Amino acid sequence: MKITVLVPSERYLDTAGVRIRYNRISGALAQLGWTLQVMPIDDVPNVSVDDSRIYLFSKCQDARALALATAAKHAGIAVGVDLFDDYFSQKTDARFASQRLWLRSMAREASFFLCSTARMLYVGNSYFGAGAGHVFGDPRDQLRPERLEQELDAKIRKAKRERRISILWFGISDNPNFPVGLHDLSAFGETLRPFHDNSYTARLTILTNRKGVDGRVLERLCRIPVPFVIREWTEERQREALSRSLVSFLPVNFQQFSSAKSLNRGVSALVGGTQLLTAGYPLYESLGDYTYDDAAALIDDLEKGTLKLSSENVEEFSAWVDERASPAREAQGIVNFLGAKVGFSPAESDEEQQWAVLHGVKSTASINTFARRLGWLSLGSPLSPPGMKCDAHLGFFGDESALKLRVSQTGLEHLQEEFRVAALWAEPGAGKGPSWEVPLDSLESEFPLESIRRSTGRGACVESARNVEIMELTRRFFTTVFHGLRVIESELDPVRNNIRAIDPT
Repeated sequence: MKITVLVPSERYLDTAGVRIRYNRISGALAQLGWTLQVMPIDDVPNVSVDDSRIYLFSKCQDARALALATAAKHAGIAVGVDLFDDYFSQKTDARFASQRLWLRSMAREASFFLCSTARMLYVGNSYFGAGAGHVFGDPRDQLRPERLEQELDAKIRKAKRERRISILWFGISDNPNFPVGLHDLSAFGETLRPFHDNSYTARLTILTNRKGVDGRVLERLCRIPVPFVIREWTEERQREALSRSLVSFLPVNFQQFSSAKSLNRGVSALVGGTQLLTAGYPLYESLGDYTYDDAAALIDDLEKGTLKLSSENVEEFSAWVDERASPAREAQGIVNFLGAKVGFSPAESDEEQQWAVLHGVKSTASINTFARRLGWLSLGSPLSPPGMKCDAHLGFFGDESALKLRVSQTGLEHLQEEFRVAALWAEPGAGKGPSWEVPLDSLESEFPLESIRRSTGRGACVESARNVEIMELTRRFFTTVFHGLRVIESELDPVRNNIRAIDPT
C-alpha cells in the first residue's frame, strides 16, 4: 500500500514536520509492506490508484488541495488531512476564516484525518465527525540505551563536581499569529530562579531561528534570572546541545494554539538525555514520570542522586518511551487505522462531469496552473484580477464599466452550444481577458445578470459586504453556460472568507 503525503512546496520537504513526522516512520511502514512518499502538491504526476492508494494533505490550505482531493476521491483514492497546528478552533478569530472554511470543505471530500494530540483530535472531530480521526504521535529519534546511560552518568557527575547546571531551550522563536516560543521562555523565566538562588551556577543556551530575535525579544529575555547565550538552531546543534545539557526547559502558554501542540520537543529532550523541566500549560503531563514542574525539586534530586532520568533507569525509560513514541508502534497504528479507509471504488456518475476552480479576490497563479494541469477549467469572477489567464472570465476589463463574459479557446469548447455559437472574436489586449466574447444579451433569458451588475463595481467595501452573493451568483452563472460543471472556489482573502464564514447563505 502506498501513501503519498502532499506538502505545499519543495521548501516544506526540509521542515521539522516532514523530518520528524514522516521520515522517522517511513522505515517502520516499509517493514509492514507500506510505502510512504512526500512530495510537493504541484509535482503529483497523475491521479490514479495505480500511482497511490492514499493522499494525505499536509499544510496545503488552498484550492489546490480541494481540487486534487476531489479528483482523487472520484478516482477511488482515499483522501485524508494531517492536522498539525490548531488554526481551526478559534471560531471568532477572523484571521483564520480561510483555514476554517478550507477544512470544512476538505472534510466533505476526505474520509479521515490524522493528528498528534488528543486536543487536535477533538478539533478535527468538530469538522469531520467522530470516528474519522487517528492520533499519530510524533515518533522518537533513534534511541541508543548504552550511549544514553553513559551521557547521563557523565553529565550528572560533572554538574555535581563543577557545581554548574547547563540548561537548554530549543524551538522556533516566533509565530506571525500567536505569542509562542521565546515569548513563553521570557514569560515563564522566573521558573528558573531556583537555579540562581543555590550553590550551583546556571547557564541557559537558547537554540532558535534568527527571524524572531529582535530588540524587544532580547529586552524581555534579559529578565530571565540566569545568564544565557543565543545560538542559531540547526539539527546538529540541537543534538550536540542535548548531549551536553543537564536540563531542557520547555514552558508552554495556555492559548488553544499551544495546548494542541505535539509532545515531540518533550520526547526529544528526554531521548536526548536531559531532565525535562516544564511550566505553564501541562502539555507534557503524559510524560509525568520523567518531568519536573519545579526547579527546586530537580536540584534537590540532583543533590540526592535521585533524578527522574538517570543512568540507573535507562532500561526502564527505553521501554516507557517505546510505549509512547516508537516508530514501529506508530506505524502499526496507522496501518490498522488506514486499512479500513482504502479499497473503495471510484465515484460513479450518470453524466460526464467537468470540474472548475472559480477565483475570488485573492487567488494565485499556482492554483490557476494546478487546475489546468488537472484538466479543470479556470474561471474568473467579477472580483478576481482581469490579468489572470482564465478559461472564462465574467468581469470588467480594462477601463470598461460593462460586465462582460470572455472565454479562451478551451473555454469556448466547453460552452453549451447555444452560447458557443453566439461567441465573437475579441482581440485580446492588456487587461482585456481571454480572446472570445459571449454577448450577454444572449444570456438574459437564462440568468438574472442584473443581480450581478447591481452587486459589483461599487467599491471595495460594498463588494466585500456582498462577497457571498457575488460569488454564489457567479457560480450559478457558470453552471448555466457550461455543461455539467462542478465548481470549487479559490479565495485567500481573510476578510471575505470571514464574511462567508458568518453569512448563513
